[in-house]
Amino acid sequence: MINTYLELSLLIDLVASVCFSLIFALIKIPRSDYSRGLCTSKQFLSGSFAAIAAVLWFTLYHRDVTDFPRFATLMMLVVTAVSAVVMSYSLISLLDDKFMGRDLFLINVIIIAALGIALARVYLHGHLMATKVLTGIFVAAHVLQCVYHILRFNTIYVRSRKRFKDYYDEDDDRRIRWIRFCYIIMMLTDMFILVYMGFYLLFQRELIIVVYVLFYSLFMLYFSSNYISFLSSHKILLDAFAHETLDITSRQPARRVRDKNKEARKGQAGLYASQDEAREKEFKRISKALSNWVAEKRFREYDKSRDEIAGQLNTTKEMLQLYFSVCVGEDFRSWRTALRIEDAKKLLLEDRKASTNVIAEICGFSDRSNFHRQFSHIVGCSPKEWRESEGHPENLS
Repeated sequence: MINTYLELSLLIDLVASVCFSLIFALIKIPRSDYSRGLCTSKQFLSGSFAAIAAVLWFTLYHRDVTDFPRFATLMMLVVTAVSAVVMSYSLISLLDDKFMGRDLFLINVIIIAALGIALARVYLHGHLMATKVLTGIFVAAHVLQCVYHILRFNTIYVRSRKRFKDYYDEDDDRRIRWIRFCYIIMMLTDMFILVYMGFYLLFQRELIIVVYVLFYSLFMLYFSSNYISFLSSHKILLDAFAHETLDITSRQPARRVRDKNKEARKGQAGLYASQDEAREKEFKRISKALSNWVAEKRFREYDKSRDEIAGQLNTTKEMLQLYFSVCVGEDFRSWRTALRIEDAKKLLLEDRKASTNVIAEICGFSDRSNFHRQFSHIVGCSPKEWRESEGHPENLS
């Protein structure tokens, strides 16, 4: 009876992996210099699901083998190991396609594939001692690869969060938080099969492998749905992740132009009495533009890059940063956040029927938790307490 349930659960995983492989293969992404990482990530995910389907088909093909639950457990170990390597590389490539070389990735895949094939062969030929030895080697290699990929992923994730925040000047990284969460779930799923193997050897409970196989199909569904939904807003992240590459590329011809027009620049510099005078003139113009920008409440807009905001003010992002450093004494992000909070304070008292979530979105906060955190940090109380105290939180007992 247990074999029937196990075969059915493996068949469900097989169908799911084939479907996801085809879906990822058929999804079209416009090719450009900065979408290369996403294309690479998508292609490897499609290949990963295809490899999973192949292993599951191989497992079902040998369903008449002695102690099929044990064989299925070993093959699920191979499935999780293959998916861990490929999905790790895929998610890392999504954040930065140059961070992890393909040569190293191929070496990891070859190691896991070779050990997986050897493990299946020795088990099917009935070599129990060789199976135990190879299982130990396979588990050790898998754990080492997981540790390595976790460290690499954490490094690039921290770097990508900083790049995202710097590019959009927003304290909002929720758009890439799912990547880390999916990665954690993937690693926990991989570790669970190791725990189960020990449990199976000690207590011989075969039903758990059925539960695990079904759980793995849910994991594939969760991962794929998050990834596909991400594709609809991928440009927001790609702009931020690829900004440095594009910026360097766009500046290279500019350098050549500047080199050719060096003398012309010197002549233009003479139009100003001094660099300080030119800077002060630019600062006054930025100050006036900022006043109009605030009056129009454009600080409510989010998902705007530094370049876009500087363009609204008819200046450059470097000059805008210099202005805030010299004249304001704080960075643009903190200054704009304070404006948003002041705006929210007024709206909370003026429109008491509106929910804090609606007010947060109106004022430019796309994430509720970020709004509450920033409001509490600047005002000293929560939005609810501010509204209940009529704008006098010090009266709260």
